[in-house]
Amino acid sequence: MNIEIYMILCKSCGSEKIAKDGIVKNKQRYLCKECRRTFRIGDGREKYPLEKKIKVVKLYTEGMGIRAISRGVFINR
Repeated sequence: MNIEIYMILCKSCGSEKIAKDGIVKNKQRYLCKECRRTFRIGDGREKYPLEKKIKVVKLYTEGMGIRAISRGVFINR
């Protein structure tokens, strides 16, 4: 019998002070007692690396349109 135990940390501040806060789309929602933000584990959203964010801002300030940037940097809606 294998039992997996893992610590849930807040995605925003990294705190361990977490409480269950309902279920959304069949996934458990958690509330951070430190920063008061809610989050879900494994919600599938992608975080972009800093290099990609810098590239997008640079292209935008050079006058490139948002849709052209999303095609060039491979960002989906």
